[in-house]
This record gives sequence, C-alpha cells and structure tokens, in this order.
Amino acid sequence: MLDTPTTQPERIAACANPADHEAWSWLQETYRKPIGDLCLRSGLTPVETDEVINDVLLRLSRRLVAKPFNRETIRFRAWLSQITHLRIFEVRRQRQRNHLTTQALVQMTEWLPGTLAPQTDLEARQKLEQHLWAVCLDRVRNSVPPSSWQIFEAYCFHGLPSPEVARTFNTTEFNVRMIRMRMVRRIRRQWAILAEEGIQLPESPAGEAP
Repeated sequence: MLDTPTTQPERIAACANPADHEAWSWLQETYRKPIGDLCLRSGLTPVETDEVINDVLLRLSRRLVAKPFNRETIRFRAWLSQITHLRIFEVRRQRQRNHLTTQALVQMTEWLPGTLAPQTDLEARQKLEQHLWAVCLDRVRNSVPPSSWQIFEAYCFHGLPSPEVARTFNTTEFNVRMIRMRMVRRIRRQWAILAEEGIQLPESPAGEAP
C-alpha cells in the first residue's frame, strides 16, 4: 500500500472537473512523492520512476473524469496502489525486451528514412530498422528531462489529445506541441549520428531536414 496521507473524498471528487486546476495541483503535489517512493523502493531507476509517476497520474486523471470512486467497491488509495504496482511490474518486464509500440513504429516511419537493409528480406529489414529506432529513442530519452519525454510520449506514442496531455502534466497545449517539434528534431539528429557511426542509411527525402 502507498504511504499516502488520509484520503480527502471531497478534494478527490473535485478532480472530476478537468477545469479545477487547484484540485489537480493538490492531487499531484499530494501523491507524486508517495508513488515515487514506492517505485524507488521497488528497484526502479529515477528515470523509470518518473515515467511511472506520470503514467499513474495520467491513468488517475482519466479514471476520475470517467467516474467517481465508490468506497463500497474500491477505496481510492487501494486503487492507486494497485495501479502503481502494476506499472512497476510492467517496467521490470520491459527491461527484458526491446519493444516499440505500434504507434511509435508508425511515427518513426513518418519521421525517418529507412535503412539500407537487404531488400529481398523484408523481415530482416524490419528488425534492423526497429532496433535502430529503439537505440535512437533511447539516446534521445536519456538526453532530455524526464517530464519532457513523458509529454512527448503521451502525445505522440500513446495518441492522447494535446488538451489531456497539457492538463495531466500541468502545462499548455502550445508547450506540448513545441516539445513534440523539438523531440522530432532530436530524433532526426540522433538518426544522422547513427549513420555517421557506420550504419549506412539513404539520404533524407528532398525538402526534409535530417
């Protein structure tokens, strides 16, 4: 169970209104540290911990807007603890595999040119591209603030609308779009660096920045 303050039902209920910024600020200030402490105690790195915190708060925001908590069926703190533990387990499983979501694969296809893999072996080409994309994304992720990466990931790879992302991360829609633009530039830059490191890639399509 999360080590959190006693639940205040009235303040939790107020968060069902996405426009109540005071309620949302209180929610994040109250529960961000307990979620983070549980993640760190469970062996997650600081970067992984920040990712879990933001993801749990995002899920919480969507749940609160959808329907209120009924103390007779599930208590708020129990639900929050359960979701946090599930995300911790997911992160630990993901450490064992190099996987890009379907949405991430679509975006990378749009942002970057393909690799010069064997044209006669489609499977080998796809595996090479996805491996290089994952390396590229890891390099970008490790070079930016975790909060910026989470905003970018929620908007581009999870397909969440910019108003929802802005509300969850306590920022503006303009900033969400600016972060996306800057991240895509970084991804393209890292892709060019991979090419310089000996991985042969074709030239970018005419008119596009590398």
